Amino acid sequence: MDYKDLIESGKLELYALGALTDEEIREVEEALMASPDLQEEYSSIADALTEYGKVDSEMPPLSILEKAKSEIEDLEPINTASPENVVPIQVSDNIKPRSNYSWIAMAASLLLIASVGLNIKLSSDLSEVQADYLALESEKDLMATNTVKLQDQKDYLASIVDHVASGDVLKTTMQSTPNFNGYESTVFWDKTSAKVVLSAKSLPTLKEGEQYQLWAIVDGAPVDAGLFTSEDDLLEMKPINGDAVAFAVTIEPVGGSVNPTMEKMCMLGNVSQS
Repeated sequence: MDYKDLIESGKLELYALGALTDEEIREVEEALMASPDLQEEYSSIADALTEYGKVDSEMPPLSILEKAKSEIEDLEPINTASPENVVPIQVSDNIKPRSNYSWIAMAASLLLIASVGLNIKLSSDLSEVQADYLALESEKDLMATNTVKLQDQKDYLASIVDHVASGDVLKTTMQSTPNFNGYESTVFWDKTSAKVVLSAKSLPTLKEGEQYQLWAIVDGAPVDAGLFTSEDDLLEMKPINGDAVAFAVTIEPVGGSVNPTMEKMCMLGNVSQS
C-alpha cells in the first residue's frame, strides 16, 4: 500500500486509536519506517486526536469509556494470536499506537460535544421564554397605564359634572353651522380659573394638512382657545379669561390661524349663563 492509499484508507487514524489488527499494525509500521513524510502525517493526526480529547477536563465514568471501546472493537474482531515466524519490526517511540488514553480522550470529546449542543438548545429555549415574559410584562404595564389614564379621565369628568351642577362651570353645547351637518361638541368653561375643557363628540373629517381650532368670542372678538386633531372624551384647551359669550370650531391649516376662517366654521354655540 503506497503513501496516498494508506492516508485515504483511514488506517493512520485507526492506528493512532489502537483499533487495527496485528497484521494491519505491521503494515502501517512498515510504511511509517519507510516514509518520513508518512511519519509526519501520522504525528499530526495523533497529536490532533490527543489535543481534541483534552478539551473536557472532567473525566467521564470509566464504565462508559470501556463500554464505548468494547462496542467499537466488536465492529471488527482483532486477531490477538501471535503469528509464527514473524520478524519483529522496531518502531520509534514517537510513532507507536496511543494507549487507552486515546479512547478516553475521544469518548470525553464526544460527551463534550453532546453537552455543548444541549447547552445551546437550553440557552435558546430560555431566551425565548425570557422574551415572552418581557413582552407580557410590557403589555401588563401598558394596560395598567391605560387603566390609570381612564380612571383619571373619569375622575376629571366627574369633577366637571360637579362643577357644572354647582354653577361654577359654564356648559356650552356647539351645534353644526349651515355649511356642515350632524356634528356636535361641548365646551366646559370654568370662568373663575379660566380653564377650558372640550368634549369633542363628533367632528367633520379633516383633509391632509388641516387641524381643528377652538375659538372663544370675548368682547366681540375671536380668541384662540387651542388646536386639536381628533375626537376625544376630554381635551384640555387654552385658558380663556374675560367674558366669553360663545365658542366655535373652525377647520384651519396645520399650525392654526390668527383669525378664524369663517367659511370653514363647522360648529358654534352660545355660553349658557345659568
